[in-house]
Amino acid sequence: NFDAQLEYTLSGMINTADIDETGAVRFMRPLGDQRFSEPYSGLYWQVSAYDQLPFPSRSLWDRLLPPQPDTDCVTPCHYAGSEFPGEPLRVVGRSVRLPGSPVQFYFQVAQSTRDLELQVRQLRSVLFWALTVLGIGLLALAALQSTYGLSPLGRVSRAIAAIRSGKASRVDDDFPDEIEPLVSEINELLDYSEQQREAARRHAGNLAHALKTPMSVLVGETQGRNDPLAQVV
Repeated sequence: NFDAQLEYTLSGMINTADIDETGAVRFMRPLGDQRFSEPYSGLYWQVSAYDQLPFPSRSLWDRLLPPQPDTDCVTPCHYAGSEFPGEPLRVVGRSVRLPGSPVQFYFQVAQSTRDLELQVRQLRSVLFWALTVLGIGLLALAALQSTYGLSPLGRVSRAIAAIRSGKASRVDDDFPDEIEPLVSEINELLDYSEQQREAARRHAGNLAHALKTPMSVLVGETQGRNDPLAQVV
């Protein structure tokens, strides 16, 4: 935005430029910004050409802007200027051949970047504190989610521990809708395990009953006998 504003001022400066009877550049009307007329105001313009004295704004007073860079600035060139002690500059320049003149003039507009750097520092400070607060808030939300949001899982874990210790047989507590499918699956698994245990107990009882009668018969047949087979039985 800073460079775009300088380019806009440069275009207005070129559009008002004309050649006088001596071949020098003059402006048909004053440039709009009052700072061009105030010495050392931080906003400057200058027109220069080969073998001609530079034509500076009054705001430059006894100073001159940095010369044209080595490249031919047919389109606007942007560069930094450090010729003024304590006043860094942002310069935009363009080479223009005005109608009726064989000379190629170099138009420059420069502005001090001290205010820009101050704004950048202020913006960085605001961004730093805003992002810091945002980061702390996100950490707090993450901690809240891990404690409060995941607390139902802790209740499920305690319910399973109670089942393992024999204090409960099912997970009967009320849980949020997000946890309810997990609780249902756990209870169904417990029901299935209980059914498997009941089936195992029935099979063991049937097996014991099936073995008891023949064993009683065998033991009865060996009563009062002392032969090797009776001893084995």
